[in-house]
Amino acid sequence: MKELVVSKNVFVTDDFSQAMKVGDLLYLSGITARNEKGEILEKDFEAQTVRIFKNIESILKEAGAVLDDVIKFTVYLKDINNLGKFRELRNQFFSAPRPPSTAVEVTGLVPGAIVEVEVIVDCGKR
Repeated sequence: MKELVVSKNVFVTDDFSQAMKVGDLLYLSGITARNEKGEILEKDFEAQTVRIFKNIESILKEAGAVLDDVIKFTVYLKDINNLGKFRELRNQFFSAPRPPSTAVEVTGLVPGAIVEVEVIVDCGKR
């Protein structure tokens, strides 16, 4: 059975779901640094990445999960040279062992975004 998961603290649109829980797994859409109004106020990579992790945290809270429940990352970067910085920032939010991760360089994201993160979460631990 599928269950929609929504955080009002993160931008919500009718175009796609923030997250969908299927069994014990939670699948998040690509999360950007948008605030609840859909605006990306942060311009630099570090600030956008921190905002993304806070947005992810907010969605996970709605599902009764925490960051350590993440089991897979996919990160989309407009500049692959930011991958090292992404890892440093990720390591501030996630303890070892860290989840498997895929990084993809892309030519474009939503206007203003320079990084986007998609995660899969195991909610069965809680």
